Parts: sequence; structure tokens; C-alpha cells
Amino acid sequence: MELDHIRDPAKIRGHEVFRVRSELPEFFHEGLSAAGPVSADMSRLHLDSVAWTARQHPLAASWVRSQEPVLQVIRDAAARSHWYLPIIASKSNSGSVDTVMWRTEFHGDMNEVFKILQMAAMLRLGEQQVQAAWTELRALLRLSRHLQSESDVGFLTGLAMESVASARCLELLSLPNLSEADIDGFLADLQALPAPGDPLLHAEQYSRPVMFELLEFLRRDERQRLAVLTDPLADNEADRRLEQVLRKHSDIDWTAVKRRVSEEYDRWQQRFQSGDFPQAVQSMREAVDQWEHLLSASKSALETGKSTSRETVAEYVTFRMLVMGPAEIQYLQRFSLGTRIQRSLMLTSCWLRKYQLRTGDWPETPGAVEQLFGCRLPADPMHGGALGYRRVGSAIRLYSVGKNGSDDGGERNSDDVVHRQPFMSVRAARLPLAP
Repeated sequence: MELDHIRDPAKIRGHEVFRVRSELPEFFHEGLSAAGPVSADMSRLHLDSVAWTARQHPLAASWVRSQEPVLQVIRDAAARSHWYLPIIASKSNSGSVDTVMWRTEFHGDMNEVFKILQMAAMLRLGEQQVQAAWTELRALLRLSRHLQSESDVGFLTGLAMESVASARCLELLSLPNLSEADIDGFLADLQALPAPGDPLLHAEQYSRPVMFELLEFLRRDERQRLAVLTDPLADNEADRRLEQVLRKHSDIDWTAVKRRVSEEYDRWQQRFQSGDFPQAVQSMREAVDQWEHLLSASKSALETGKSTSRETVAEYVTFRMLVMGPAEIQYLQRFSLGTRIQRSLMLTSCWLRKYQLRTGDWPETPGAVEQLFGCRLPADPMHGGALGYRRVGSAIRLYSVGKNGSDDGGERNSDDVVHRQPFMSVRAARLPLAP
């Protein structure tokens, strides 16, 4: 992968921009053994998410070494006090639309760029290079927090990156050659991270531009437009009638739709700017009820043939978009909750490992950790109480109660969000070792 050093003031605030000029190699996504192509019966190995060594995958290791200029740019960007990453991918993995999350090119670019850093971290982790692995993961954590200060889809990308980085940090804590000084360094760095973002603070900023991008995409792509607007088609005559009308009226008045959506979001934004977020959310729910009623009325008119005018189609599209906005914000809140759970698991695991290194054994209860170090362990974001904790032989099980809010003991068949320690520091190779 090459770096093309260019200046493009229109791209990123006038800073120098490095453009990643080639696609990530095939083995980056699917794995590649030194002996040849991956066999059809072998599991795919994602080298950005599993600890591995240069001996296991020498070609991939050589590629990571060749990416040092890219990695250094990313590390330098992470050290700043605000979001800055002058790297953009030459190709984005976007191109499809999800009714919950509209993947912009920005989101796809960041996924590709961050994977380079993850891949390097997993190589360092596999070779048990503690500080080198932590350097890459710390950069990933800092960049993810910086992104959470951005508006629009950048905030969601930041949440996703932090969740990934936290999961990788949990694997780092399983290395056998950690010292208590290492843990102290981790904790100090974690405390120095930029503050995490608040999804409600981004709610009115996030949904409007995402809706506008989605509207523009639907305007260009009839197949995706039908998939989104029919939601999906049920097997009945009325919905087939709706599909026919939408196919016929491909000349939707998109300007009118965008204007009406913007007007509704103006009213909504004023409520959020009041600072009373619970009341703003309640107002949003009341607005959604009204929008759903109007959506149902316009849909019924189209399905029954009472009206098939261009104006009624535009009305239907308008309310379909308005109803989707709050759904995306609810998704944003749920996604943020998952990231907060990973954050709590990671911080608590640091203190537990510090206790284990100090005493030679895991504590009987998390309270013993707080008593020994005078710290306060983070709560389970699901209910505000303590995270679940179980000793299972020589290992421990740390977990959040999960979506159902019920303590299921961190069992594998429950919805509890679980971290188990210790486990293998370098997982068994899924691909043949080099000869």
C-alpha cells in the first residue's frame, strides 16, 4: 500500500492529506498461509481481530512492516488534542444502505484505515510485545474518542472503534508477561483519554445529515429506494400496489421532501437545544406517533388507489424518513450502551489483573480490589450496579447482565456480555504454519 502525499484544502481542514492508494490485500480480510491459498474447508482468519505471529503469517507480517509510514501518521494524529487523521482510503466499503445505519464513505474509510492499526496491534499481541501492542491500541482508543467529538456519522464510527479497541485491550490483559507497572501505565493512559461522547448531545446533529444523505442515495438508486420504502413488502395485494405506485413515480419531488424533513428537524432541534433532554426525547416520541399516523394514512391512500399522485408519494416518502430518524437515534443510544459496557469491562479487568499480579490470585469479590487499592470500580451500565463476577476454578468470569437486565451468571447461552480471564494469550493458528 502506498501513500500519496497531497494537499487538498477541501478535504480535511486544509491539512496535508495522505491517500491510501491501493486496496487492502486479500489476506487482510480472509487470511493467507505462507504455503498458498486458503483451503475451502479452512476457517477465515481476520488478522485485524485475532492475535497472530510473523512465523504463522510471514507475508502478512511483511505487509504490516511496509505500512510503518501509515501507522506513524495514525499514531501522530492520535497524539493530538482533537480529531485529525489525514488518511483517506482510495476505495470505500460502502455502497449499500441499511435502514438503521446509513454507511457513508467516511465510515467506510475509517474502518479501512483503522484496520491497519488493529492488524499491527494483533501482530504485536501475538508476539507478546506488551508495550508495542499497547502503543497501537492506545492510538486506536484515542482516535475513537476524538471521533466521538465529531457530529454526524463520525460519532457512531468513534463508538464502533472504541468498542473494538476495548475488546482488543481485554486480550492484551491476558498476556502472561505483564507487570503491575504495565497495568499502572494502562490505567494512567485510560484516564488521560478524551471524554467519551454522549449520544443525546449528538442526536439532533446526527439524524438530520444522515437522513439527507439517505434521501440522496434513494434518489439515485431505485432498487434500494424500493427496499427501504416498502419496509419490506408483505405478501399481499395492497403492498404490491404500493410497489407499483413507487415504481411508476420515480420522479419524486425530492426537494419538497427534503424541505419538509428539514422543517420538522428544526422544531425537534429547538427542543434538544433547551438542554432538557428527557423532555426533548418525550417530545420526539410524541412527534413520532403523529408522523406514524400520517405515514399510515398516505400509505393507505397509495395502496388502495385512492390517491396515486406525485404529491402523495412525496408525502409518503417524507413521513417514512421522519419515522426512521428517531429509530436511528434509539439505535445510537443502544450502540453507545454496548460501548460503555466494553469500557467498564476493560477498566475493571485492569484492576482485577493488577490485584492478581500483586497477590498471586484472583480476588474472591471485586470489593477486595477496591479495599486493597482504594479505587472505585466502574458500574454495569445496564443497571448502575456492580458488574457480575464469578470465580470458576483458576479463572474468573466478569460480565454485564446484558439486554434482558437479568443476572444469568455470565453463562454462554445467556445474553450477558462476558469477559473470561485468563485464556490463551496466543490463540492456536487456524492456518498452517510456514515450513
